[in-house]
Amino acid sequence: MQQNEVSIYYLAVMSLIIFSSSALCSDKSFQVKREMKSGNTKWTSMFDIDISKREILIHMKISLLPTPTVNRVLLEKNILSWGDAIDSVWNKYFFVIIEGEKIPIIFKIKFTHFKPHHRVVIHSAGWAPNQHNWYINMPPKVVAHEIGHMLGAYDEYRGGALSYKKPVIDTSSIMGSKLSASQAYPRHLALLEHELVNYFENNQLKVVRVTGISI
Repeated sequence: MQQNEVSIYYLAVMSLIIFSSSALCSDKSFQVKREMKSGNTKWTSMFDIDISKREILIHMKISLLPTPTVNRVLLEKNILSWGDAIDSVWNKYFFVIIEGEKIPIIFKIKFTHFKPHHRVVIHSAGWAPNQHNWYINMPPKVVAHEIGHMLGAYDEYRGGALSYKKPVIDTSSIMGSKLSASQAYPRHLALLEHELVNYFENNQLKVVRVTGISI
């Protein structure tokens, strides 16, 4: 191979390396919105993805709309416990594996009225909750479960909104029916993984869970 051919080859290889690595280094934000369905049950999954070199941020804003009979002081206390439960279930465990790199997924879920992705009515009495209706003193794990739906997860208990492609029954899952269950798994983030695969144009990309890792 001649010297000029070597130089051209070297430049071509370097261009490929820079191109393949640029996906990891690029900064971009975009919104994900998907209409979900299971039988007669329908709901909307929506959140923003903020991609940077160091992490993938998932932003979700939820507007809580209390009915007139709701005790506002109690609601503020509930918001704190609900936020802690959301963080303990969804944060500190998930990474994206792409091109041999492990990028942490950070969930930033806020209760705010500013440009919300979701609106939830807060009731004073307990009843069967769903994505749009919660109640005062609702168990924090139930709130974390509803966040799963907002992220695109299906139920994993009999009689629930199961995936029609791959229905799962799992009593250990946050998407199951047991309040003692608290585990979120990569399958619950299938919608996020799908969007990232399309963004990076990389079918080998995977969302993985690393138990016990704090980030």
